Amino acid sequence: MRLKRAIYPMSKQLCLIRHAKAKEIKPEQADFDRKLAKRGRADAEVMAQQLLSLSLKPDLLYCSPAERTRETVEIFAQVLGYATEK
Repeated sequence: MRLKRAIYPMSKQLCLIRHAKAKEIKPEQADFDRKLAKRGRADAEVMAQQLLSLSLKPDLLYCSPAERTRETVEIFAQVLGYATEK
């Protein structure tokens, strides 16, 4: 998918990103604790690179405390050049 940047001077933009592909859930595991799959890590990096190529650098990255969302946002933060809070 090719992203296009909307150009609206002085306007705010909200970008919602769903977590990347997560590993299959195991019977003994809580959904909250699912980690990203190998494909998910690769896909998250590609999407973050797309934002970077469009010069879209959000002022704030915010995510839920679920493992797969934290992993996704950490990949975005790394690609976009942000420090991460632990």
